[in-house]
Amino acid sequence: MSCISQHREILERSLADLRSQVDRHQQCLRMLASDEPAPLPSGCIRCDCRHRRRLCQVLLEAVRVLEDTRKSFKSKQLEGLRKEFLRVLQEETQEPQPPQ
Repeated sequence: MSCISQHREILERSLADLRSQVDRHQQCLRMLASDEPAPLPSGCIRCDCRHRRRLCQVLLEAVRVLEDTRKSFKSKQLEGLRKEFLRVLQEETQEPQPPQ
């Protein structure tokens, strides 16, 4: 892949992210401007922020450590924690669904 096509791909992903963020902001503004009470969309407005990515990386590493040591430490609490981490990671790495 050439340097130009790599830059184009990065730019296209960035533009897609920006469009998605603008759409979410517009949705929030419409909800705030309407007379009907409605909950704001859940989650971060910026879905792919560096903090979220870092948190997912740390959770994934914790799951790996719990997996690697699960036979050494037979603990229901650690097993429950590992499963909860996996559940949160699965939820956080799914594409956001538009409100219905």
